[in-house]
Amino acid sequence: MGLGLGALHEDGVLAEYVVLPAGRVMRAPARLDHVEAATLPVAALTAWNAHFGDHPVTADSTVVIIGSGGVALFALQLARAAGARVYAVVRRAAAGDSLVRLGAAGYVNSLTTPDWGQEVFARSGGADKVVDSVGVSLLPQALAALAPAGEIATLGLFDVVGAPVDGYALLGKQARIRGVAVGSAAMHRALVRYVETHGIRPVIDRRFGFRDAPAAYKTQGAGGLFGKVVVEVD
Repeated sequence: MGLGLGALHEDGVLAEYVVLPAGRVMRAPARLDHVEAATLPVAALTAWNAHFGDHPVTADSTVVIIGSGGVALFALQLARAAGARVYAVVRRAAAGDSLVRLGAAGYVNSLTTPDWGQEVFARSGGADKVVDSVGVSLLPQALAALAPAGEIATLGLFDVVGAPVDGYALLGKQARIRGVAVGSAAMHRALVRYVETHGIRPVIDRRFGFRDAPAAYKTQGAGGLFGKVVVEVD
């Protein structure tokens, strides 16, 4: 496994041509165009690992996603395709409403409900899986939302230093906290088959031409997006 192209010491792929070892090139799902397929190797693969790398999500599962970024959106789509119920934790009602239209059973606004873990638990009966795409500071609330024997898949790098986890809650719920960093080539192959089988299409907010790449970066950093920002090579 690795963090993907563009991470740490790896060159990225914002170029007209790149040279890669054959093992770094993966088959794209049928029926997705190049832009849609380009969103899979990091965001979708991370969501796949979170759901199916351990304690796999099933039709009987209840899942909680945190946020409405690229990983969270894929986590919602993958879980719904498995038949799971999904609840969201967001900071904007507009994002929550969009997630409901995409298939979420409901959402909690963490700004108006700081103890959102208890609220999610009350609504859902407890989550079998919490996908934390923000950071470890949310672990106490994620643990409160978790059902006994559930798993928190934590992958967010926005906040890597947080308050200590309640040991009594961790042991009492027999919970598992697993760090997730993208995924393996085998996971990507499984993801592609899953996307094809269930007809999943990535959510894309904006498309930019190659010459407008600086505007794409500005848009990505401005916030308020719902879906991926992609750059197309002309």
